[in-house]
Amino acid sequence: MAPLNSWEVIEPANYFKSFVDQSSRPDGRDWNTARPISVRVGSIGTAEGSATVRLGNTTIVCGVKAELCRPSLEHPTRGFVVPNVELYPCCSSTFKAGPPGEKAISTSQFLQRLLQNNEIIDYEQLCVVPNKWAWCLYCDILCLDYDGNLIDSSLLSLVAALLHLSLPTVNIDPDTEALSLSQKHTQKLTIKERPMSTTFAVYNSDIQLLDPSAADEAECGGEVSVVLMESGDVCSIRKTGGRQVGVLLPSAVSSGKVQGFISTAQSRLSGIHETLKEALELHASANRKEP
Repeated sequence: MAPLNSWEVIEPANYFKSFVDQSSRPDGRDWNTARPISVRVGSIGTAEGSATVRLGNTTIVCGVKAELCRPSLEHPTRGFVVPNVELYPCCSSTFKAGPPGEKAISTSQFLQRLLQNNEIIDYEQLCVVPNKWAWCLYCDILCLDYDGNLIDSSLLSLVAALLHLSLPTVNIDPDTEALSLSQKHTQKLTIKERPMSTTFAVYNSDIQLLDPSAADEAECGGEVSVVLMESGDVCSIRKTGGRQVGVLLPSAVSSGKVQGFISTAQSRLSGIHETLKEALELHASANRKEP
């Protein structure tokens, strides 16, 4: 990251505005340009599923650990998927040591609701023995380097890690009911949908910045994230932000603006899925070449 100059430190708002007035941003992008995305699956050898996503200078790693547990009384034939986003001071000075902050908690909750409410995963596929045993997938999403847009990068890493996931076969002794796991025979998890997010930072009523960096987020009053299914249908729209003098809140974004966000998200969708597909194919090809 380039060193800060004195103007940027003393008057960050005016410094940022000087770029916006020229239809640009401090990192050189215009308002409607996203940063490059790269995906790598299988990046953690000890996890049942894993992926690393790099979005500009933001780097996210998702590792999925599968553990057997008891199904809930309400859903005795369903397993669990538990996303957990972690933001440590080592990824950005914005985050402090200690309990999870609001950004990490709200992102974890958003991903949890997204999975549960949109039939993205077949939770019954995670059931081993009804009322007795089911898989719980702990999806740890760790930020290694933070430069904005946590939602898009976290969701992409989660979907990629779940697609890479291989669950061991569970063998049950008919006499003792003891469990044993076989790594020689594994099964993939059925992912019904592959939702992808596109986020915009709201600077004012006329200016919204696609794929915000950390500098963009610091000068904007909120964000709007559009989540689309692979078909292009809207899965979810998330608005965040608080009151800030002179800044348009996400709740005040007009329906016309939101429709524009959806159109932009749809235009980017095929490219994101192509990047994910290439990463999965590259990993599969590398595995086939292993002796």
